[in-house]
Amino acid sequence: VCLRDARHLNFDDSLIGAIKTSFCNGLVHFDGYPDLTISLTNTNILETLKINIKLHGYNILPGSEILAIIHYVHFKAMNSICPKSLENLTKEETIIIKCTTKDSNILIPNKIKWSEI
Repeated sequence: VCLRDARHLNFDDSLIGAIKTSFCNGLVHFDGYPDLTISLTNTNILETLKINIKLHGYNILPGSEILAIIHYVHFKAMNSICPKSLENLTKEETIIIKCTTKDSNILIPNKIKWSEI
C-alpha cells in the first residue's frame, strides 16, 4: 500500500509513504502527513493524492470484493486565501471556498454549518 502524489511522473518521486503487510495480520492503519498545499484551481487536483494497492495470490471468483478501503483527508483553511472570510464565524460554522469554473481564478467563500458537511 502506498500513498502518492501522482502529479510526479517518476514513481519514486511521487511516494509520500508506503507500507508492506499481509491481510492475515488484520487491519492496517496508515497515517500519512505530507504537509501538502495545493490550489483548488489546480487542473491536476484529482491526481494529487492516490492510494495504490498491489494484491497477489488471490484465486477467487471475478467480482468478489477482498478488501475495503476507508480513508480520510483532513485539511485546514489557510488565512492567506480570502482572509476576511474567516471573520465573524460562530462555533457551528465554517467556510467552504468554491471555485466558480475550471478556467477561473475567482474564489467565492461561503459560510456553512458544520452539520451540512
